[in-house]
Amino acid sequence: MSEFNHFVAPLFDGPLDIVGDVHGEISALDNLLEQLGYAADGSHKDGRRLIFLGDLVDRGPDSPAVLRKVRDLVANGSAQCILGNHELNLLIGDEKHGNSWWTAPEKPTRHPAVRIEPDEKIVLTEFLLGLPLVLERDDLRAVHACWHPESVATIRSASAKNVVDLYHHY
Repeated sequence: MSEFNHFVAPLFDGPLDIVGDVHGEISALDNLLEQLGYAADGSHKDGRRLIFLGDLVDRGPDSPAVLRKVRDLVANGSAQCILGNHELNLLIGDEKHGNSWWTAPEKPTRHPAVRIEPDEKIVLTEFLLGLPLVLERDDLRAVHACWHPESVATIRSASAKNVVDLYHHY
């Protein structure tokens, strides 16, 4: 296995449950985790852990709650998460359909969504900036959209300090 950096990180060993595209649906996420046998703190009686494949936000009613939940699960070692394109749009301030809850929370919208508070935006930005783009171990790779060997090789050797700088460089 190749050397890791902050864009490519080691994936948990052991059994995993992989979750993608939550898109702000906190109730659906809570229901899924309960069905999979996870306790509220993210622990699992069989030692399973969670991998989130990005696109935690937008479209659904409560993206901030999803971000808080995943951040807490990552912080306590129950989960890992990679950055998806929807999170990248938040970080670069690119207003897209369904993300004004973050990019322009003061703006009226026809989509009901919990808006981000300024103080929480700072904390959640720090969380998002710390997420890798790739997780891997000898038998498994986790990426958001596709495994493109040349692109992964590029980010392995990237010296950008965070994903926003990486985005602007390329």
